[in-house]
Amino acid sequence: MLRIMLEKLMSKKWMNLCLLLGSILLIATVVSFPLYQTAAYDRMLRDEFQNALTDTGEWPAMLEMSVVSKKEAGGKTINRLEELNRGICGELGVTQKQIISYYLMYKQDAHSTMNRTDVAEIPVRIGAMSELPGHAEIISGEMFSESGLTEDGSIEVVVSQSALVGLNLLVGETIRLDDLRDAEGKEIRLYIKGVFRADDNSDFYWQIDPDAMDNVCMMNIELFRQMFTGENAQKYTMNCRYYALFEYGDLTSAQVEGLLEKTKYYTEESAYKGVLEKPSYQDTLSTYLRKQGRIQATLTILQIPVLIMLGAFLFMISGQMYEMERNEISVIKSRGSSGAQIFRLYLYQSTFLAVVGGVLGVGLGAVFSQILGSAKSFLEFDSSRTLVLTFNRQVWIYAGASVLATLLIMTLPAIRHSRVTIVKLKQQKALKKKSWWEKIFLDVILLGVSLYGSDLSGSMLARCRKKADERGIAIDLRQSDFRDLTSHFDRSFDCVMSTGNSLAYVTNNEITGVLEQMDALVEPGGCLYFDLRNWDRIVGQKKRFYCYNPAFLPNGDRVNLMQVWDHLSDSSIVFNLVYTFERDNKIFQKERFEEHYHPVPQKLLLDKLTQLGYQDIQVKAFPVQFGAFDIENSEWYCVLAHKAK
Repeated sequence: MLRIMLEKLMSKKWMNLCLLLGSILLIATVVSFPLYQTAAYDRMLRDEFQNALTDTGEWPAMLEMSVVSKKEAGGKTINRLEELNRGICGELGVTQKQIISYYLMYKQDAHSTMNRTDVAEIPVRIGAMSELPGHAEIISGEMFSESGLTEDGSIEVVVSQSALVGLNLLVGETIRLDDLRDAEGKEIRLYIKGVFRADDNSDFYWQIDPDAMDNVCMMNIELFRQMFTGENAQKYTMNCRYYALFEYGDLTSAQVEGLLEKTKYYTEESAYKGVLEKPSYQDTLSTYLRKQGRIQATLTILQIPVLIMLGAFLFMISGQMYEMERNEISVIKSRGSSGAQIFRLYLYQSTFLAVVGGVLGVGLGAVFSQILGSAKSFLEFDSSRTLVLTFNRQVWIYAGASVLATLLIMTLPAIRHSRVTIVKLKQQKALKKKSWWEKIFLDVILLGVSLYGSDLSGSMLARCRKKADERGIAIDLRQSDFRDLTSHFDRSFDCVMSTGNSLAYVTNNEITGVLEQMDALVEPGGCLYFDLRNWDRIVGQKKRFYCYNPAFLPNGDRVNLMQVWDHLSDSSIVFNLVYTFERDNKIFQKERFEEHYHPVPQKLLLDKLTQLGYQDIQVKAFPVQFGAFDIENSEWYCVLAHKAK
């Protein structure tokens, strides 16, 4: 049976090659869906956190706890919070980046032991931070020692630059606290051993700016815990802050819902809800889930027609092959082979093609996913935008299901054809019927639209990008002057547009150059479009004052608008937009804006388009539903011109 199968494969090698290619493409397409979705969702998740980091400048994946320990016996609260801070990342299922503990005693008055006359009382606070020596740079003196004590028992401390200046301290000076005593009732002395600053300003360890520690003396944290926490905590009141930072780059989309649920439990339901602050990453993850839902729906809709077309291709090719082999099937059956044996022969053949297609299709699916992941926009790719692909359980389920579907598509027609006999074959040839795909002509046009935009203003581009993101529209935006478009775009387009009266911002001498720049980006056979005010009408009328109906704000305030147009000696026009705001029939605010325009004769534009070789140049009122363009009455118009092929 195996020999016969191989002979059959070779006898119709081109037809079987088409089946194999169809199988590979179908399986690769199916496999690429979970591969791409998972990797793209993970990258989108990292981008959401990165955007949050860029917007706020703060580490976006962090939990923060704060509590005031008020002379608590045994220091149980501090112990529990330290334990929670050490284990919270594990409880949330995230990778710990850094945990920080920061303790700060209440303000105490101190005096220098050097009998200085230039300073009296010194209001200081004793503080301690975990891992401070690893993140601070000593700019004067030294860091406190491992023991944290001098030979005479004074506590070694370091201070920030702001504390050194603000408290008028000296490096090497010892100060004594008036009221604060250690656990044995002895006087506490602080030895100013050094001055520190942040070793790296981009280090997210510094959740509190060293410059804000303008009255804090930082001591060894182990010595601090020994002296002021545990059994000694009942004698002191202090502020305690804890920070747990985790690596958002290690998060996957599959972890998001679980992380949100656990975070909600800790911040709203657990015994720690009173000390845990709402983390900013909750909003980041919620925004991500909303975007993910929209993208998932779009991708699912796009999958269906692709799979239907590939499945139909396989079905038609296999059906065509069976039609070509009907004579062979009838001869084999006339020699004593049963329909079941013939079916098994084609089942083995289909299984072989499906398995080979599965092996090659999984690899090709990974390639498809990387190509999709590197796409910046339509037909533009960036090799640096690679996806981290994960072959998880879902991928293998999709792969197995697609192999099985491919096998069924190629094998099902064999059920009918395995029943063919010589007698039936001759009867069917006498009454030949067309296949369904021969009766029906199906033409599916897949129209792909790629959007690009440019503007001279970065703020306008940012607003455009925000609106596009809100509507789920992909657009490639570039900051450029339309007098130099070709320096910013290295491809051509089916349609190039300039809207909103933009052409009037440049002089008439520059207009022709702008049209040439736009024309350079138009494909042969493409369109060039622009809309603008009817400047011929404006220049002819020379009207100055334009009044508009008032508008009313939700609070009842009335807004009045008047435009005053100044016609200058160089033929340019300044639009003055004057707003007045009224409340209780009295003007309480005035605002004035101005725009400088250079009137554009319509003939100049049409002559240049004709010179550039454009055909079928149409001039219409704008918006087009206003009817035909009337140079005497239309306030705006638009031009649509087709470039010769």
